[in-house]
Amino acid sequence: MAPRLEVGSHVLGDSFDVDATGNGAHNARVFEAFSLLRTPFNGTSILDLLRQGDEDAIAAISTESRDAELWADKLSALDGRRSKKTASNTLAKQVYWLTGSNPHDNQHFHLLAPLYP
Repeated sequence: MAPRLEVGSHVLGDSFDVDATGNGAHNARVFEAFSLLRTPFNGTSILDLLRQGDEDAIAAISTESRDAELWADKLSALDGRRSKKTASNTLAKQVYWLTGSNPHDNQHFHLLAPLYP
């Protein structure tokens, strides 16, 4: 992928700590579940153990192996991308910032898109 000049989550690379967000009514439960999955066990998080297909971690989810595997797959994808295409919220705002002296000339503006956590 070609380097990009703008700042975005792409500058983080793979070395950042993922956080859980979502609907305010469910945040507490989602955060607790995600925190549990990110808990280290012998130097590796439970989430990473599930992603690696660790048999003991998967077996701890359910006594039914099929259910355990389904849950392990779903839990492994919790912090993954939900969509393959780039998207923005319809309520996202953009600001045109005057960089020159002529507000009637479109070349005298930069388009800013504020980043939100």
